[in-house]
Amino acid sequence: MFKKKAVSLNGLICLVVGVSNRGVGKGIAKQLVKAGATVYITSGTRQTDENSEESYLQSIAKEIDSKSNKCLAIQCDFSSYRDIRNLFERIDLEQDGQLDVLVNNNYAAVQIPEEKLCKSFWEHPVELWDAVNNVALRNHYLCNARAAKLMVTRKRGLLINISSSGNVKDADNLAINVRKEICDKLSVSLARELQKHNVCCVSLCPGVVRMELIERMYIAEFERYESNCKATKKLELMLTGAESSQFTGIAVVHLASDKSVMRKSGQVLLTTDLAKEYGFKDIDDQLPADFRSISFLLKIHGWPWLAMFIPSFVKVPQWLMTFFGYNV
Repeated sequence: MFKKKAVSLNGLICLVVGVSNRGVGKGIAKQLVKAGATVYITSGTRQTDENSEESYLQSIAKEIDSKSNKCLAIQCDFSSYRDIRNLFERIDLEQDGQLDVLVNNNYAAVQIPEEKLCKSFWEHPVELWDAVNNVALRNHYLCNARAAKLMVTRKRGLLINISSSGNVKDADNLAINVRKEICDKLSVSLARELQKHNVCCVSLCPGVVRMELIERMYIAEFERYESNCKATKKLELMLTGAESSQFTGIAVVHLASDKSVMRKSGQVLLTTDLAKEYGFKDIDDQLPADFRSISFLLKIHGWPWLAMFIPSFVKVPQWLMTFFGYNV
């Protein structure tokens, strides 16, 4: 059923916004470069020493691609419109107006300590809301607008806004949950306006991703629910079915190579759904947990005996998942 396909993105120019040393952004950039694309990476991390930030990004770029020079690092403060404008003007100049794929992965909450993310909303520091919904969402809009300006001129392009599948951690966090809903609505609205220009815009939702921050957050949740066996079992299953940081990148590569991708414009897509449609697996040659699978949902909610009688291919309809914000 799953056949590995050699996907080539030679000649494509991509920008991945929000790249850190261990996150999804880096995994996306790595897979795009592997497929042959030229990839600009940038980070919204703000540091007082500009040279240290440039060095940080350059080291990531070299780790992603040390041979062909197809991964290019650009420092950008995403709280500054001037920096965002300069970023896109540089790509416009260096690539003669070509930008084929924008991946918006700026997720400012990664800089907030996990113990603060796990608190009730009235205990959240105001900087959490500002980071997630002032800086990050504003950046999503501005980057989409600047990228669309280049893509509309060439009558082709792909805008991907990395959203959230509303997993058990995010569902308990007001600021992050609101950001997810607005991000998805933004993609739908942009897609409607860009349809006539042959520019596709989607929201892409990873599942639970295996990376250091997420694991620390889940450890905090384990401690929070230590007296609740059902809750801790749910968290264990979520982590067991987690995907690598490169799985989203593989999904992005397949979207970028799909000549019929316009039919997906305006949709909220799940990485696991795309894996089954395009026929790819994670880097460990496994399929992560499918959060639309009814049997999996029954397992994590404490009914494993009932899950035994439900085939894994029986899923919750996507419209229903969208209605409930993908919260499981």
